[in-house]
Amino acid sequence: MGQKIIKIKTEEKESDYSKLCEILEKWISTKSKVMIVTLRSIKRYPKILQLMEKTKSVHFTDFTPNPTYEEVMKAYEQFKKEKCDSLIAIGGGSAMDVAKCIKFYNLDKENVPFLAVPTTAGTGSEATKFAVIYKDGNKLSIEDERCIPKEVIFDYHFLENLPIYQKKVTMMDAFCHALESFWSVNGNQESHCYSHDALETILEYMDDYLNENADLKKKEIAYKKMFEASYFAGKAINIAKTTAGHAMCYKITSMYGLAHGHATILCNRIIFRWMVENIDDLECIDKRGKEYTKDILKEIANVFKVDTLEEACNKLDMIFDKLDLEIPEVTEEQIEELISSVNADRMKNHPFIVTDKNLDILYKKILNYDIISY
Repeated sequence: MGQKIIKIKTEEKESDYSKLCEILEKWISTKSKVMIVTLRSIKRYPKILQLMEKTKSVHFTDFTPNPTYEEVMKAYEQFKKEKCDSLIAIGGGSAMDVAKCIKFYNLDKENVPFLAVPTTAGTGSEATKFAVIYKDGNKLSIEDERCIPKEVIFDYHFLENLPIYQKKVTMMDAFCHALESFWSVNGNQESHCYSHDALETILEYMDDYLNENADLKKKEIAYKKMFEASYFAGKAINIAKTTAGHAMCYKITSMYGLAHGHATILCNRIIFRWMVENIDDLECIDKRGKEYTKDILKEIANVFKVDTLEEACNKLDMIFDKLDLEIPEVTEEQIEELISSVNADRMKNHPFIVTDKNLDILYKKILNYDIISY
C-alpha cells in the first residue's frame, strides 16, 4: 500500500487549523492510545494544543532541534510505559526523526500506524526511510523502509507562520537534497526526475516564498509549491542517499548550533564549485564514469537555466548570498576536529574521492578560514 497524502489549502477562514484538527481527531479516535511527538512550540497553535489535551493521546515534547540518542530513548520508554499503539509527528525534521526512531524500535510489532504532519518545507522526512540523531555530538543514522509514515497531512498554514530564517534554511535543506541526489553514485532516472522537479520548483518560487509582502495569491501558490519541492527532494534522497555535503555538514551543525539546512548549503555551494573546477583531476568512483558525472553536473546547469558550469557555480553563489546566512568563524583546531568527524562510509555515495587534504581545503573555503586555491 502506498503513502496516503492529504492536502489542506490556505483559506482565510481556516487559519485556526480547524480542518487539520478535524482530521487528526478522527484518526486518533480509531486508535487505542496515540503518542504525539511535537516540539514545545506547538503552544503557538491553540487549536492543536486543545485537541491534544482532549484526546486519548500521550505527548512527547522533551527533545532538542537536533535530537540526541538519550532523548529518543526517553521517548521510546514513554511509548512503552504508556502502552501506545500508534504515532503522530507534528513538526519539522526533528519531530519526524524522534518518531521514526520510536517506530524503528517497535519494528518487532506488526503494525504501529504512523501519521506525519510536516510544519516546515525542507527536510522531506515524510518521504524518507532515514532518521538522524546525535550521541556525544556525533551523528547516528537509522534506515528502514518501514519508518516511512503511511499517511501525511500537508497544511499550508504552517508555512505562513514560519520565521524567515526557518523558511530559508528548511528550503535550503530541500535544495541540497535535490543537488546531492543528482550527483550521488546511487542516483537513477527516477531520483533525477524528483531532483529536477524539486530544484526547478524552488528556483521558480523562492522569491515569493521568502517575500513577506507578496500578495496572498502568490504566497498561497508558493507555500503549496515548497511543500511539493520538499517532498520531491525527499523522494530523491530516499533513493540516491546523501553525499559529501551532508557528511561534512553534520559536525558544523553540532559545533556551531546551526540549523541543518544552513550547514548543508554552506558545504554544497563550495563542493559544487570544487567538483566543477577540478573534475579532470579528481578520481571518479561512480561506475558510470567521469563523463557521465560531467553530464549530470551539466544537467544541474540546465535546471539553473545557465549555459555553462561556471555560470551554474556563480548562480549557486548568488542564491547563497541572497539568503544572507551567517558563516561562522573557525579556528585551525576546529578545522582538524571537523575533518576527523567525517565518516568515510558516508562519503561512499559521492562521485569523487575526497581526501583529508581535500577536506582541509574545503572546510577552510566553506568557513572562510583564509583565501586559498583549490
